[in-house]
Amino acid sequence: MSEAILSLFWELASLEDATRFASTEKLMLSLTESEKGAEQELSSDLQYSVKRLIKGLSSPRQAARQGFTEALSELLRRFPNVSSELAVQLMKEHLQPGANMKGFEESNTLFGQVVGIVALMRSGRLSHKKVSDDCLAFAVEQLLSCRGRKSYLKELCATVLGDLASEMPSALFQKRLLPMLKSELECGWAECTPEQLFVLLKVSQCHGAALGKQFYQSHWDCEDILDEKNLPRFIDILLKAGNIHSRNVHGAWVKLATLLLPNEEKFSAFWKSGVDNALLTSTHTRRFAAMQLTEAVMPLASVQQLPIILSAPLLQCVVKSLSSKKSNLHAGAKHLCDSLAEIFKKIVDDSPTAENTAGESNQQRWEGLVDVLLDLLWHPSRPLRIAVEQIFRGIVGQLTPSAIDMLI
Repeated sequence: MSEAILSLFWELASLEDATRFASTEKLMLSLTESEKGAEQELSSDLQYSVKRLIKGLSSPRQAARQGFTEALSELLRRFPNVSSELAVQLMKEHLQPGANMKGFEESNTLFGQVVGIVALMRSGRLSHKKVSDDCLAFAVEQLLSCRGRKSYLKELCATVLGDLASEMPSALFQKRLLPMLKSELECGWAECTPEQLFVLLKVSQCHGAALGKQFYQSHWDCEDILDEKNLPRFIDILLKAGNIHSRNVHGAWVKLATLLLPNEEKFSAFWKSGVDNALLTSTHTRRFAAMQLTEAVMPLASVQQLPIILSAPLLQCVVKSLSSKKSNLHAGAKHLCDSLAEIFKKIVDDSPTAENTAGESNQQRWEGLVDVLLDLLWHPSRPLRIAVEQIFRGIVGQLTPSAIDMLI
């Protein structure tokens, strides 16, 4: 192994995205050259690289997890002679928590397990029709095990499970993965956690037809999981995430909101009961989650849904948070206002005829968003008018001259 190749592994931990990507590509090219003259199935350079990358997945150094995950995924994609079974075996050898490990060492190892499975998934190995039952079972079992051991891994593991399910063709999912997820998908309302709900929603979105009405009737007391009568149940489950996730809104909130967006009546009921009357009337953590959920949903919403999202309770929370830099939610409120400005700028920068997922042109969205804010400026509630004025002021302050001309 040359010094030039060895140095690439250090560069894979760089905090700079461009450096990591370039190092990954250089490593792949070097390994391709090594394979050309190899006398065995795997060259010594390739064997070393697979092992080094897998061991490095547990490293907390700079951006090592990101870089090594990207490189391992690319290696598995480009070198089919590196079997999935070999990768799984190396993970079992080098990414297993030991009895004598300290807390931080165990955490790093568990993170390594999860991102190792992410690498396998991104390479396409786990969603391929030839994936072995052992490899697939290993991935699912490790994700469920890691989720149960550390609370901060719960949402990450659920996200990976959901992504794995969504990448599989329905026939392969139904035959291979569904039997392994029975405990997740059949837990019912009483036992359901936010993470299980996320997986259920992701699977229902991608493979609802494969599950069938009988499945929902047997385990979820409905024929359609997005039935409006389930909204109180959804919100009760989602509020359980508030005590754990203090930095980011739980992915299940975002997934449910985006699935309900096409139905304005259901979305309105969800936003009013889940956001206006639950998140925004509770703790700082939950009000912050409401702001983050707004940021996630706004770019996808239709013009008709903008007044629902930019509700009086939300805007009052924003202005109260902006009133003092000492407020726990000041940074979150400012970020939300900045994101609204970004939406305005993107609409201006893109073609006026470009359409969003709701089939509306940028011109329609621009006019709709302006109309919503202008209407609120005439609202009888003085605190709300002040909130909208501050938001407007913040938006205009960040716009380019061309965007301001369009606004006028």
